[in-house]
Amino acid sequence: VVWQFSYNTIVIDAIKTIKGRRWDPAIGVKGSWLCPLESLPECIALYTYMGRDPERELKERAKKIVKAYGGGSASDAIIRLL
Repeated sequence: VVWQFSYNTIVIDAIKTIKGRRWDPAIGVKGSWLCPLESLPECIALYTYMGRDPERELKERAKKIVKAYGGGSASDAIIRLL
């Protein structure tokens, strides 16, 4: 999962709660946050919390990941940070 966005400390702090995430300055114009595929449910929760609407295919894939591995919510991290 690749994250590219304007600098936002709240979103960055939420992404930092995702296990396995890392910053890669070589991806994109200004760098990108990378999260493992199994964190897709958390990433979708965060994306949705930010007022975005993920594509249906991503939501379906996230449901499969939750069923296979369990899942959490990165949006919970944002709420704690606010």
